[in-house]
Amino acid sequence: MKQIILLLTLIIFSLNTFAQEEKPASKSKAILFQQKEGSLLKREFYDVEGKKVGVGFQALVVTDEITAEKIGALRIKTYYYSSALKNSETFIGTLDSDELDACIKSLEYMSETIITQTPNTYTECEYKSRDGVSITVFSTSDNTKWQIAIQTKSYTNRSTSYLKISSLPEIINYLKNGQQLLKEKLSR
Repeated sequence: MKQIILLLTLIIFSLNTFAQEEKPASKSKAILFQQKEGSLLKREFYDVEGKKVGVGFQALVVTDEITAEKIGALRIKTYYYSSALKNSETFIGTLDSDELDACIKSLEYMSETIITQTPNTYTECEYKSRDGVSITVFSTSDNTKWQIAIQTKSYTNRSTSYLKISSLPEIINYLKNGQQLLKEKLSR
């Protein structure tokens, strides 16, 4: 009887673990473009220049070599380290090139309006991409300060990097530099 209970417990635990890590399908145009079958795809990766903020930014240009069709995206990398397991993970989320204007405008609004106010209650303001990248400013528990969270994969909190609010102008700068780099590379 003990073996049956142990077996059922293990099965339930395994099902819960898989359910928590279920990866939703991306709606990103760049991700979907890369999933095309029967095509010859070339991927070019360009690091975006800027002051280090604890999150990586990389421009990606994908070209179908047969049709010459191109698509671009900005990849955002977050990093997780587990001291208990002594391992690290990198998570990559995607902002399609046609999403960058809205993202930049949203973050500029956060910078110029949202974080200049002291909220009366816990407050969050979030931009989310088709791929599930989330950039959020939120008030601290005592509502006196703001912080930034960048989550690259919606299915795991391990993909979240928490940054000081002073990083927001540099993040906006990365997005603008990435957008310009993509415009240059996609116009060729």
